[in-house]
Amino acid sequence: MKIKTNMMIIFIGSLFFSSCLLTNQNCVLDKYDDKVYIKVDTMPIFNDKDGYSIPTFVIYQLSNKSFAQFPGGRVVLELIINKQGRVSKASIYGKNKEEYSELENIVVDMFVKKSTWLPGKCGKRKVNTKIYLPIHLSFQ
Repeated sequence: MKIKTNMMIIFIGSLFFSSCLLTNQNCVLDKYDDKVYIKVDTMPIFNDKDGYSIPTFVIYQLSNKSFAQFPGGRVVLELIINKQGRVSKASIYGKNKEEYSELENIVVDMFVKKSTWLPGKCGKRKVNTKIYLPIHLSFQ
C-alpha cells in the first residue's frame, strides 16, 4: 500500500510540473517591455553558422582589426534575441550609447550584424528574450 501512495504522489507531481511548462508559468516578462522575456524555460543558445563558441566568434571577428591602442577590459552586453534567433537590440549594460568606447561600438555591432542564436522558448513557443553576456577583452 505504501508503494502505491508514493507512486501516486510522483505521478501527480509530474503532471503539475508538465502543466507549468505548458502554461508558461516559469516565464517572466521584462517590466520595461512587455514583448520581451527575461526568464524563459529554454534560454537562447549561441548558434554560429561556422560552429564557433562565443569566445572564438569574438576572437575571429576582431582578428583583422588593430587594437594596440585599446586597454581591453570587461563589457557586459545586453542583448535581445528575437523569435527568429537574431539580435534585435544590443547595448552595453549600464551605459548610454554616447558613452561607448570605439571598441564597445565594434563589439555591439559585431553581435547585431554577425551573430545567430537559437531563440528562447516558453514551453514550445519561441519568444523574444533578453540576456546579459559578459565579455572580457585582453589585447597583448
